[in-house]
Amino acid sequence: MKRTAAYLCLFLRLTGIAQQTSLYTQYIFNKAGVNPAASGTDINQKYNYVVGVNRQWVGFEHAPKENFANFSMTIRPPRSYHLWQNVGVYFESNETGVFTNSGAYVNYTIHLLVRRTWVASFGVYAGLRAYFVSNSSLDRNDPVNQGNSYRTLMYPDIMPGFRLSNKKFFMDLSARQLSINHIKDFNGNRLGSTSKLDPVLFVALGRRIPLIFSASMTTIMSRKTPMLRPA
Repeated sequence: MKRTAAYLCLFLRLTGIAQQTSLYTQYIFNKAGVNPAASGTDINQKYNYVVGVNRQWVGFEHAPKENFANFSMTIRPPRSYHLWQNVGVYFESNETGVFTNSGAYVNYTIHLLVRRTWVASFGVYAGLRAYFVSNSSLDRNDPVNQGNSYRTLMYPDIMPGFRLSNKKFFMDLSARQLSINHIKDFNGNRLGSTSKLDPVLFVALGRRIPLIFSASMTTIMSRKTPMLRPA
């Protein structure tokens, strides 16, 4: 068995793809950052705002850093609550090594009450994305770096999303890098050699689980505990 596994490791071709989009370590606290359809799902909350900072490998040079901010407003209809809308802005910045990836967007989301407790949401981000590279870390004498820009501005960056949710469950489906394909702007400025951006699909499922197990165990243990009576 070990020999077979060794042969498989030798002859099988493995392909690795680097991370191109922003890192979402705590995406559950930034749902709208991953999926625009998650913005304004609560009809009773008129204003929504989320601000976050993520730092990894603190103390190391060029450690990963992430900043994001999301502000939106829910537009409720005057009478019927079967449909409501949400508009807002979203900013994010992700720094990994010598590369910095920043974006600014406006969002529009529409929420439809399809059943008594189920809501179908459709949203889209539209904006621009900029890539920076720290030129102090690059060799200016390298022919690849000569004649290239250290900053590119790409637009329009369109990110659609869909969400199906109720009070206990949600399913997210969103996509990135559909309208921008290369790290290259309309003026021909690019970072190093031509870099391709592959489309990325995000899928997320979540369910709220009530913590009743611990409460039940506490009740059972209290019933079985003998009562101590004075002699």
